[in-house]
Amino acid sequence: MREQESPIAKRSKKWLAESLLLLLRKKTYNELTIGEIAEKAGLSRRTFYRQFPSKDAVLSAALSEVFDEYTNRLSAEKDLSMKTIARAFFDFWSDRLTLLRSLDRSGLLPFLLEAMNNTLPLIYARVNKNPNEYGDADDRRYILAFGCGGFWNMLIFWMHEGTTRRPDDLADIFERAIAAMPLKQ
Repeated sequence: MREQESPIAKRSKKWLAESLLLLLRKKTYNELTIGEIAEKAGLSRRTFYRQFPSKDAVLSAALSEVFDEYTNRLSAEKDLSMKTIARAFFDFWSDRLTLLRSLDRSGLLPFLLEAMNNTLPLIYARVNKNPNEYGDADDRRYILAFGCGGFWNMLIFWMHEGTTRRPDDLADIFERAIAAMPLKQ
């Protein structure tokens, strides 16, 4: 049986993850040291290493927290149409453009995509009323990866384009793209 994590350990992990994301606003990931992350969190290097084996592990935990926030936001939606899901996604990232740009500047977008791909099945299981809608679990992974690719590419294109369009506009575009796909061959 796995031991329950103490509230102090949870708090330390949260502070370290938050500190890493805050520091990314000023420095690139490669410039950041474990000492700086620990200091920003008000913790020692020793505490850092008690909680995480590496800076990458902190980044992974931080991105997991970000997607937990997204999952909670999506779970609060009453209507889970594709347009609503798209609007919630783009609204969420609109509120986190600084984070998105910081990750981009540090070459960390692949970490974000990995976190997104890992989280999608969990989000799907939490918000979907019909868990077998897309077939078995293996087929569902491929379908979710396909959808993730569309959201991901629109998000990155939008950011690189200068975020001139509103999240509602992006949701409309996403809905039109899905509607334009032929359903039968």
